[in-house]
Amino acid sequence: RSIVGTLIPAPFGLGLTISPAVFGLFLISTGLTLWLCVSFGMLCYSLTFYVVDPKGIITFIPAVCELLSGDLLPLPFFPERLRRFAELSPFGSLQNVPLRIFGGDIAGVQLLPSVALQLFWCIVLTATGYYLLNRGLRRLCVAGG
Repeated sequence: RSIVGTLIPAPFGLGLTISPAVFGLFLISTGLTLWLCVSFGMLCYSLTFYVVDPKGIITFIPAVCELLSGDLLPLPFFPERLRRFAELSPFGSLQNVPLRIFGGDIAGVQLLPSVALQLFWCIVLTATGYYLLNRGLRRLCVAGG
């Protein structure tokens, strides 16, 4: 399902299977994913003000993100409890939501709550990241030339 696939003639092409309204929601969800990725990165880097060595954060957080965002294994294949946790966490809102909207796995009455959850996590992570960053910058002492 790519742009090139939609340009190929009918018997061989891959047409879009979602309506224009759902495609618009997919684009909004993709924008929210970008916002969420940036705010999550800002939060992670803000946390480095509070640790002696940031290697743990830089190593651990991407591994957790890959697992719980559906990057290694799609979230519908997870055991029920872990799947539900991952879907409600900010990780499940990263790439899982827009890809499942585009693929038609999230449809109908599930669309708006999924995108609203993405927006919720965007606001929460951005506010938390700004708070931690400003608090850390107040305590920052730079020495040297």
